[in-house]
Amino acid sequence: MNFEELLDRLRRRDEEAANEFVRRYRETARQGRRIHGRNASLEGRVDSEDVAQSVILKALRWIQEGGEVRSERHLENLLRQMARQKVADHGRKVETQPAVHLDPSAAQRLAEAPAGQSPHGEALERLMRQLSDRQRKILQARLDGSSVKEIAEEQDLKVAAVYEQWYRIQEAAQEQQGRSG
Repeated sequence: MNFEELLDRLRRRDEEAANEFVRRYRETARQGRRIHGRNASLEGRVDSEDVAQSVILKALRWIQEGGEVRSERHLENLLRQMARQKVADHGRKVETQPAVHLDPSAAQRLAEAPAGQSPHGEALERLMRQLSDRQRKILQARLDGSSVKEIAEEQDLKVAAVYEQWYRIQEAAQEQQGRSG
């Protein structure tokens, strides 16, 4: 399917065209998120697949709502710019939030330790107790290195739901640090 046909079918909300759009332009969106060395605080905090998914969905909606795309090159430039903006927005958000430091090995040992016998401090144990079962699973998966998308797939959740729970986990940790700090 050529570019003009793809756009036409996307505007008619054709599912096959949407799948083709994702297949063709996912890598372009992933490349756009690379802003080498501009913000070291983002290292490891921005998942390129999460950025690509968000950008692709936003662009798809924009095209379906009649957004003007002059050429395939224009679209690719838009996708890269959207990805860079998403990363920059995330960077601003990260810079304004206090850091939440959760030691992965301590969390793993805490999860494996019998109740009340954690050698890694009461703070982490209190945090784990105040989280829901779903939040504990998400926290453990993130500490084990899983991406938000992977967690969503493994736990049969929407990506947005995982982000919401992750945000709540971070809020709980920050609140606890505020009380003890």
